[in-house]
Formats: sequence, structure tokens, C-alpha cells
Amino acid sequence: MPSTLTTTESKVDAEALVKNLGINYQVIPIKNMVENYKKELSPMFETFEAKGLEHFSVPYTMDNIQARIRANLIWAVSNEFKNTIPIATSDKSEAYMGYATINGDMSGGFAPILDVTKTKLFALARWMNENREIKNAIPKSIILNFPSLVTIKLVGFKSL
Repeated sequence: MPSTLTTTESKVDAEALVKNLGINYQVIPIKNMVENYKKELSPMFETFEAKGLEHFSVPYTMDNIQARIRANLIWAVSNEFKNTIPIATSDKSEAYMGYATINGDMSGGFAPILDVTKTKLFALARWMNENREIKNAIPKSIILNFPSLVTIKLVGFKSL
């Protein structure tokens, strides 16, 4: 579900992953939804600012909005079609650091990796790539994808 914040690399990685694993998928752009939220939120934010409320130095509003839009769309599919359930994609590292988005990537009826740290997930991905019949099904670029600057500043990540 790409938006204006989605990098080309993320789109390429996602497509390669679902194709390699044989996952049924559909690309649903959310750019217009994110832009509409931004447009509707701006007057409210301006009103709060005029009343003296101070902005965060680096707001992550739109990052969180896009995660919540994605969750809403996934829940809509689950509410519409039988035999579907949203899967929460936050891991233990994100949850512990407060980096997961409530009602976004934390939203799901099933959370299989919530109690697994990011380092263990990367180790599992490397093991799967080496030991599955289809080698390197999980693109190496996903495994090597460095955490965001926010995560780096919070926990001082070094190269995985």
C-alpha cells in the first residue's frame, strides 16, 4: 500500500518477497488517502498552533497516519471476506521502544512476531533463505535494511 512516503526500494522489495513466497497480493495505493488526511488535519493543527501548542521538533504524524490507513484497509478486507484475519506486523524490538504504531502495524487479530526481537527475525530470515527449497526467497535487501534514524537514535543500533 504505497504512499508518498514509500521508497522505490520498499516497493521493489515487497513485490519480490510476495512473488518469491507465492503470496497472493494486490497493490492498493494510499497516496490520495494520506494527502486527504493531511489536508483535513492542517486547519486543526493551525488552530492548535495559534493557541500556543508547540509542535514536536520532528513530527511523525503522516508516518503514523499511513500505517493506520493501511490497518483500516486490511480490517475492511477481513470484515468483508471469510477466512481472512489481519496480522499485526510489529515485533518485540519496535513494541519495547515505542516505535510501533498503535492502530497501525500493531493492529491485527493475530500477532505472530510480537514477542520476537528484530535480531531474531533477521536471523530466521537468513536461516530460511539458506534452508528452504527455494533459496533466497526473502530478498537480502530486506534483511539488510537498516532501521530508521529514529530507531538508531533511541537504541544506538549497530549494523545487523
